[in-house]
Amino acid sequence: MLGRCERVRRGGYPSRTAARHARDEWLNSTEADRTAQGWTVERWLRHWLDNRTKIRPTTRFHYTRDVENVLIPHLGRYRLADLDAPLLRTVFAEIGATRNSKGRPQSASAMCPAPG
Repeated sequence: MLGRCERVRRGGYPSRTAARHARDEWLNSTEADRTAQGWTVERWLRHWLDNRTKIRPTTRFHYTRDVENVLIPHLGRYRLADLDAPLLRTVFAEIGATRNSKGRPQSASAMCPAPG
């Protein structure tokens, strides 16, 4: 399970039957799907950083800097479930057009943290 348990509240259904149908769909979805629906990219990136326990301090510093200064400002508001190739191409093109703190174009490493 990722993170902490949360009570999911949905509303605005036109009928009790529609609400039950939505509940059943939610309960039948996978944990990964439920996480993707509820977590933003910002929340995921912070979770990802918090769980990098076996990296050098300088690596943590660079990951944190890139996540806080590049990825969260551009992608943080999106839900994981909303990410798709066209959105990512658009956002990374925007990031690529920005400059880093030294006035240089963003590096590839700033645009995508290492896996794992």
